[in-house]
Amino acid sequence: KAHSKAQLRKWGKEGGRPVSLDRKAMAQLAALLRKGKSQAECANALSVSVRTIGRVVARIKASDKHF
Repeated sequence: KAHSKAQLRKWGKEGGRPVSLDRKAMAQLAALLRKGKSQAECANALSVSVRTIGRVVARIKASDKHF
């Protein structure tokens, strides 16, 4: 499904499009990042793509919850 230009622009301002990780996976990702793991290592541990992890990290940084 195509998204409107306004929706894409809104997501861009919020750090990218929404990710498909549940709360438990988000908590695991946060713990892995605090331990100094790379995005590729996190993706492997959570069985998702590196791109998905990149989107999560972008959203975290955009929301002022820095690691």
